[in-house]
Amino acid sequence: MIVVLALAASFVVGSTWFASSTEAVETFPDADRILLINDAGPVRVRSVSSFDGVLDEPVSVAGIIVRASQSWLVRGPRVESVTEGDSLVVRVTCPSRFPCRAALEIFVPSGVQLSVVAARHMVQVDTFDGALSIFAGEEGVVLGSVAGSVSIVSDGPVSGATLGPAELTIEVVDAPVELTFIDPPMLLSVTAGPRDVFIALPTEEEYLVDATAPSLAIAVDSNELSERLVSVRAEGSVSINPTP
Repeated sequence: MIVVLALAASFVVGSTWFASSTEAVETFPDADRILLINDAGPVRVRSVSSFDGVLDEPVSVAGIIVRASQSWLVRGPRVESVTEGDSLVVRVTCPSRFPCRAALEIFVPSGVQLSVVAARHMVQVDTFDGALSIFAGEEGVVLGSVAGSVSIVSDGPVSGATLGPAELTIEVVDAPVELTFIDPPMLLSVTAGPRDVFIALPTEEEYLVDATAPSLAIAVDSNELSERLVSVRAEGSVSINPTP
């Protein structure tokens, strides 16, 4: 009898979880400053021109778009937003102790100041041009083509394979960092713990390389007169190589 009841309960819970799901799209007017807090899942940052859904208005006049893929057991995620002047704040939380999840995509125009907080989840940035601050959990941060300035504090790994000319500042505690630039950065600052740090830089420009770590392997020349600074402070192994 106990086994039968347990199986029945598992079936009900599983059926309810998969049945209780939805996708929601909401648009907001253009804002100079955006704060997005997701306590219920990962965040993906994309350019507004890459939106691939359906809107009641053209994408070119939609402003800022937030798409949420939600699932839950008892109650769905709660989405709250506040607009004040040129600032927008969006926060997603689970309103009960029962599980819920909201995977967010935010589509933004270039030139905005965006702060993303996903304290227990991953942040993925496809394309961004502006001022970006990220606070991510153990799942870390994956960067695509970024320009402007990007500041990252992460409990998990930080990686990027097609990085642009951003001013990039990264702080991790106990996770690896792997960065490949296809365009020379103006500023790269990495503060890391005992895990490996790997950086690949285009060699058509010179850099002032200032690196401190127990194990260093630097295969690019350092020029003290260069305005392009690469600063690394790590407790593990650091490799700085030319971009293939």
